[in-house]
Amino acid sequence: MRKKIISVLLCLCMALTLLPVSALAVGMTYSITNVAPLTINSGNKSTYENATITGTVSNQMEQLTIDGVTVNLTIENLSVTMSGYGGNMSGITLKNNATLNLTVKGTNTLTGAYGGAGIDVPQGCTLNITVESTGTLTAIGGNDYGGGAGIGAGGRTCQSIFAFCC
Repeated sequence: MRKKIISVLLCLCMALTLLPVSALAVGMTYSITNVAPLTINSGNKSTYENATITGTVSNQMEQLTIDGVTVNLTIENLSVTMSGYGGNMSGITLKNNATLNLTVKGTNTLTGAYGGAGIDVPQGCTLNITVESTGTLTAIGGNDYGGGAGIGAGGRTCQSIFAFCC
């Protein structure tokens, strides 16, 4: 009996070593308060897949960029207020055919500056707000350089695509 229990435990340990690293990172929370802007791309996607992003930031650079990947993220009590001039400055920016499957929890505010959208979703990119969302999202576009959408295109782009999943 003791050998069977040890054998089962050993098999379980070996099976756990076969899991991809991203499966072990599920549920991680990252605060973007007082840190450099965060870009999620093919080089670090597994680190942020299914992560929760929180924090309060006010600065002059795009804060969270999804670049050329499909990623599942949760934002929870996230407040990003862009300020200043110098381009399309958005709270969240998608680019290079990126897809963001976004779950919203808590109270979230994303404010673009200048020509930036609250969430910039240019042509070729997709934003899906998931049915698991239980929070609120206020997305406000910038009011200069043609303005930006709350969710959609910034002032320099002409098309956007996004979907709300029910």
